[in-house]
Amino acid sequence: MASKPAIIYRPFLWLEVKQDIETMLYNATDVLKAFNKKHLKNWSNEKRMDVFINMDDTKEFIDQLEGEENLKHVPDVNKKTTIVKTKRWKFWWTWMHPKLLMDLMMWLSPEFKSKAYDFIINWYALAGKRKEISEGYKKMTKAISETWWTNFREEATLINVLVTGSPARNQRARIDIDKMEQMDNLQSANAILIKAWLSLEQRKNVLIKEL
Repeated sequence: MASKPAIIYRPFLWLEVKQDIETMLYNATDVLKAFNKKHLKNWSNEKRMDVFINMDDTKEFIDQLEGEENLKHVPDVNKKTTIVKTKRWKFWWTWMHPKLLMDLMMWLSPEFKSKAYDFIINWYALAGKRKEISEGYKKMTKAISETWWTNFREEATLINVLVTGSPARNQRARIDIDKMEQMDNLQSANAILIKAWLSLEQRKNVLIKEL
């Protein structure tokens, strides 16, 4: 069974855009649906993904991106390229390379065009940083596996509360770079404390001083 993709959520205007941090592709369907819902009163004039994908300019741009990214033109089961993929979960979703998503945003409206530059530049860098920051997580997971009285959920909740103020798991997908680094440092420190057999409350008190 394929593993569930690691998704982060990036704020853009009035919505959140999903990004798969393994492939670095963005959920373009979210963007398109949000645009149509806010801007179009007459759904007969809605912006459609198939229209954008099948435009000659879009096809040429996809070919250009594949050449620049040194990507092979290998289609998935839906005959989409490595630059744009269509996946089915409960519904159909289209995921796009950051540069192609920018092209889509510019096609939608002047407002989206104006804001797209900062969104892609800033959040593409953020997703890359998230992939880099994982050592603390690995250390904590290893320490948990070697210590019989700890469990991952308890430790993850502890770190979540200290960094975000909330025990909710989805908060990890919405934090900025500074909090990512803070979370990773706390996980590394917690791994050492776990190996020292400190209780959860003792470790919490020590980690609070690390903030």
